[in-house]
Order: sequence, then C-alpha cells, then structure tokens
Amino acid sequence: SHEPHPANALANLYPDLKWPRREVTVISAAKEVILSAGSFQSPGLLELSGIGNRAALTAAAVPKVISDLPGWLGIPQLVPGLHLHRRPPRSRASVRNLSNPIDAKKLAFLSDPKLTPLMSQLEIIFSDGYTGVKGYPAANAPLFGSEFFSLLAASVHPFGRGSVHMKSTNINTPPAIDSKYLQNPYDLHSMIVAAKFMRSIATAAPMSSVWTTEYEPGSAVATDADWEAYARANTLSIYHSVGTCAMLPRKDGGVVDPKLRVYGVSRLRVVDASIIPIIPGAHI
Repeated sequence: SHEPHPANALANLYPDLKWPRREVTVISAAKEVILSAGSFQSPGLLELSGIGNRAALTAAAVPKVISDLPGWLGIPQLVPGLHLHRRPPRSRASVRNLSNPIDAKKLAFLSDPKLTPLMSQLEIIFSDGYTGVKGYPAANAPLFGSEFFSLLAASVHPFGRGSVHMKSTNINTPPAIDSKYLQNPYDLHSMIVAAKFMRSIATAAPMSSVWTTEYEPGSAVATDADWEAYARANTLSIYHSVGTCAMLPRKDGGVVDPKLRVYGVSRLRVVDASIIPIIPGAHI
C-alpha cells in the first residue's frame, strides 16, 4: 500500500510562529520533521504548509499546494456522550462520601479476581463536580447548589465523522471544528438506546434506592421522539478524537503510510492520535 515519496519534495515546515514577543521564528530540520500537534492541530499545520485537500487549501488562500490529499485529512471521529441527572436524598451520607477522594480511590481500584490478564477490568472514573460545558444547573435554577448524580453513556464506536480545517493562513487562527454529531442514523439510534438503558439502570433495584427523582431529562421524556430531541440538544464530546491524518493507503484517502510518512512529501512524519483511522474502544 506504500507508494514512493518524491525525493525532491518539501522536507521542512515553515510556519509563522508568533511568540509573545511577536517575532517570526523559522525552524529548519537537517533530517526529518516530526509533527505531533494532536488531532485538531496536526491537520491544520499540514494545510498551512500546503499539504491537504486542494479545495480547502484554495479556500484558505494557501499560495502553493505541495501535496494534494483529498481524502481523510481533517476528517475526525469523536466520541459522543449523553447525561442523565438524578437527585440523591440529602440524608444519604454514604452518597456524599463518594466525593471524598480517599473513598473514591478505593472504589477506583476495584477488580474481579475471576478475570484473566487479557480481560478488561471494571473501570470506574470519578469526576466529582463535573458539569459539562454548559454548567449544571444554571445559577438561576431552583435547584442550584443541590446534589446530583449524573449517569453518562458514550458511543465508543461512532460511525459519523466531522471536519477540522484551517480558516486562514494565520497560524494563530483556531481551526474550524464541526463534530457533526448524530448526523449518522446509527449514532443517533445508539444514543437513544443508551439513554433508555441508563434510565433502566437508574430505576432498577438496588440502584433506585440511591436517588429520589430524575432531574433531567425527567419522566416526561418517554418516546423515541422525546429521546431524539433530548439527544440532539444535549450530546457533548467525550474527547478521544482520531483520524484527521489517517494511516491508510493513499488511494483510500490516507494521509500517512505505515511508517507514519506523509504522502507526497519527503522526510515528514505525523506521530500522534490523528493517524488512527478508526476510533478504538479505549482511551486515547
């Protein structure tokens, strides 16, 4: 699947690096350039250097196309997630102790001795005080300052793909990121199923004894149409973004070859999570 790289291609990247002193710094490499800026920055740095989809480069007024890669450059996969929020009884001291970092550590190291070394252990991640991007609840809400339990479901194998591209030739300009969550029918269906499953867990014994009421979305959300509306309004990123500089054959839209070398450019490699073409069911 590897094709020869041109011997006389660009070997170095020359971005305008605007340091706090507002000086322009040029860094040259004698052997290779290793790019490792992450799934959201690596594709933009390639585009700024004239490497990428010709249409995107033309739109951003990049003066010269070094390597036309019309495939997967800047096409990420991102993990979508959805919360359900429930209120615990204030009298449950044991519930409040879960935010104690010492008790949380004990639970985080729970394991099952029946599992073999090649089998995944139960993983518990404590995010005490986690509220998401929008905050929870709002400062003017009736239950502001109350205690809540949040159940979180994530689709670790989404089918949809978003986009991330530079907006201009100014390296200080953040990239344009569009997650395109739930545009794939499977992804939407999986979040609806996951939300229903979270409620079934929450309302089954013994878990049902831990809380009193469902604060959000609330019992009024019951039909698939209700869940779809809730998912579309509340799905958020659970990070683990990959695939913006995918390792694939060039004919299939790849950006790097099996040795991490960027197609069409000599002595340039990408070494970060952006090369992973399909998101794994694991932490990145």
